[in-house]
Amino acid sequence: MIQSGDKIIQAMEKSTKSDSEDENSAGSAAKSPPNGEIVAKTCFGQLLQNYDSDMGGFSKAPKFPQPVNFNFLFTYYAANPKDDRGKQGLKMALHTLDMMARGGIHDHISQGFARYSTDANWHVPHFEKMLYDQAQLSVAYAYAYQATKEDKFSAIVEDILTYVKRDLGHPLGAFYSAEDADSKACESDEHKREGAFCVWTYQQLTTLLKKTTFQGNDKKEHNLLEICEAYFKVKPGGNVDPRGDPHGELKNQNHLTTIGIDKIEKIVADFGLENEAALLSKVKEIQEILYAERQKRPRPHLDNKILTSWNGLMISGFAVSGMALLQKRPEYIEIAVQAAEFVRTRMYDEDKGTLLRSIYSGSDGNVEQLKEPIHGFADDYAFLIQGLLDLYQATFDEKWIEWADQLQTKQNELFWDEKGHGYFTAPEDEELVLRLKEDQDGAEPSANSISSLNLLRLFAYTENKKYREMAGQLFNSYETTLTRIPVALPALTSGLLMFHKSPLQIIIAGPEKEAKPLIEAVHKLLLPQKILIRAPAENAQETSMIYKKLEVLKDIPTKEAKAYVCRNYACSQPVDNPEALIKLILEE
Repeated sequence: MIQSGDKIIQAMEKSTKSDSEDENSAGSAAKSPPNGEIVAKTCFGQLLQNYDSDMGGFSKAPKFPQPVNFNFLFTYYAANPKDDRGKQGLKMALHTLDMMARGGIHDHISQGFARYSTDANWHVPHFEKMLYDQAQLSVAYAYAYQATKEDKFSAIVEDILTYVKRDLGHPLGAFYSAEDADSKACESDEHKREGAFCVWTYQQLTTLLKKTTFQGNDKKEHNLLEICEAYFKVKPGGNVDPRGDPHGELKNQNHLTTIGIDKIEKIVADFGLENEAALLSKVKEIQEILYAERQKRPRPHLDNKILTSWNGLMISGFAVSGMALLQKRPEYIEIAVQAAEFVRTRMYDEDKGTLLRSIYSGSDGNVEQLKEPIHGFADDYAFLIQGLLDLYQATFDEKWIEWADQLQTKQNELFWDEKGHGYFTAPEDEELVLRLKEDQDGAEPSANSISSLNLLRLFAYTENKKYREMAGQLFNSYETTLTRIPVALPALTSGLLMFHKSPLQIIIAGPEKEAKPLIEAVHKLLLPQKILIRAPAENAQETSMIYKKLEVLKDIPTKEAKAYVCRNYACSQPVDNPEALIKLILEE
């Protein structure tokens, strides 16, 4: 047993060595990372090979959302908007997001998305709802809205964030981790079962909906049950395919989906309705009735753990969504600020500069630490830093940049591998047999992937050359994966694109009121890797971290509202109106 154990440990040690493990630090630092365009083309090709052109998604059943794929495709398109691959990648992302929104993985009654679909048609989910999915999908749908300006995508952003704020929100501003899949169908049940909170028998729907009738233009009497059958595909014997219900817990049950329905125009005509708006009004009435009925059911268990990492992702979710929907839902940005303040005051040690992994919420709403607190892992730092950088672009409050910079310094101190480069998952501890590194972007991106983007963004805000150097070393440490199977690391591939293609810097100067239209113009555009900077007014320059760090700001006057677009560290002539700014940003 001892000999076998030694061999296993030796094999694990060998497998955890990075591509740059055997190179000396100087040589690795000088080596240029893999070509970003080539790696991105390979990643796109591998996603295309796995793409389901009918139902969307990048796998067979079970089907996971995998937001890292969407965000890579949006980034790839934004970097290559006239390239055929970029355009095709955008179509793949939009089609998948549309099918997910129509399918049963999306909760049409209580909002939000389940963890994954058991079938290839996005119909029957594993009903658990995770905070990290809501966070990443809100960003993906916000990008979809920026790319298309289609209201159906902004509606899903609002849908997700309504669920998060209502059902996963802590009163003090943070967010809980998840809701379980299982619950009791009624209080008298002895056992919980999958999806009991969400599914319906045909008889239940009949009782709730058939009594509500209306007369269409065809002079016939119709009821909401008929609308529900046509729009949500419910059936007398249930609409769940037994192949997606291996334990038989959903037998004779209906789970709402709009995939496979007739064309909207046909449903409108069949019920003698005036137009699509009249149909959607009836659908909303159904949703309100079923939502009210659901609240009478025993709720699934709420996981009241508050994780720094997932709250970091959710800060990004609200901040990015708030920018994309700035004119409609500016309050999202304030919600992101409240979450960041929560983490700073309750999960951060100001003296040590360290984060906690998690805290718990009691039944009284108060929060408490574990008796033996778990200190932050690499993803806690990486995801929170990402959230703070997004929050700066949404608020232009430099305290978020300053804190992100401080956290990055601490992350480097605790997790950076000086020999092999990249970030270990956990800090050094004598009880650890091995210090491992994440090497795959899955349901969540890896800490290393997000850190590569954080390092490059912080370099753009601080001109700290060490950050860019570390990003290059990080890419080299994953060279084999990036050049052979980049589809395993789409978020890291996005970082590599940013490394080789200097980021687009947009600097907004001038009084707040006059500068607001320029800022709104930027937020309308799909620019996942933009570096948006607010030039501080003259009376704030002495205390501005960004002003002190960035030489480019020294020559920019701030008395009039102007925008500057900088590429390859050379800035354009200023413009003073939104139309000219958009044209300048979108030009090659």
